[in-house]
This record gives sequence, structure tokens and C-alpha cells, in this order.
Amino acid sequence: MACQREGGYTRRYQRSLALSMRAGRRVPQARIAGLPLKRPARRMLQITHVTLYPFDLRSVGSTVRAYAEVTFNDALLLRGLRVMETSAGGLFISYPAQKSPGGEFRDLVAPLTKELKTMIRQAVLEKYRAALPAAPQPSAPPSDPAQGPGEPQPPT
Repeated sequence: MACQREGGYTRRYQRSLALSMRAGRRVPQARIAGLPLKRPARRMLQITHVTLYPFDLRSVGSTVRAYAEVTFNDALLLRGLRVMETSAGGLFISYPAQKSPGGEFRDLVAPLTKELKTMIRQAVLEKYRAALPAAPQPSAPPSDPAQGPGEPQPPT
């Protein structure tokens, strides 16, 4: 059976639409009118504000370096993020978790896309690194006041 095109759609397709409508199934209005379906553009969450609460508890053996709050689109606040330090000295973000009756921890919040996870990690770690005090620069050894300025010092 050859399918003839009418307005961009085959007769077989138009017949299936008519049968669907008669059966009471929901059919998008764009398909009834013969228009191509357009999917809405995917709106990504945008981070509008990051609040960081840094502290240092290394003396008591804690690996938590800071707590963070992230605001998305000025409409959603995510609290309880933790900046953690690994045993190798690297940093990672830990999401809020709750202990289950079985003793395991389950995340309460988890980004579902890789892009969102990367965006959160970069924003929080960037804010954390900016909040750290600048590392002291190695200074030149003090010169002997008995020698005048610009005179070479004898080797020791």
C-alpha cells in the first residue's frame, strides 16, 4: 500500500490521529492542526548566589572544611553542602544526606545531570578558594645590620 503525502503527513498517519481522537486519547493540538511538534527549550538552573561558611577543624581530625548554600534562579535554596578534604589533600562537594534505618547514608539532594553537578562543584570550590587566606610568600633571609645595604654577605 503506497502512502500518499498530504500537507506533509501521510494519510495513514492522519487516519491514526482521527482514530486516536475518536477513542478519547489525548492528542497534542499541534498534531491535529498538522504542525510539527516543537519541544520547549530546556531551561538550565542558573546559580545566582553562593554563601560559604569556612572553618578549620583539622586539629580534631575533621575533613569538613566549609558548609555552603547555593541559590538557583533566585527561587531555590540548597543548604547543607559540605566542602570536604580527601586524605590525598583534594577537595570535593558532599551533598546533604540522612542515615537510613539500615545504617547507610542516603543523599537527600542529588543533581541528575553532569552539567549541573559540575556547575555546583565549580561555583562552591571557586568561592572556597577565594575565601582561603593567601599563602605567605617566602621572604628573603634577613640581612646583617652591621653590613651596609648592597654589600654581599659572606657565605656561611
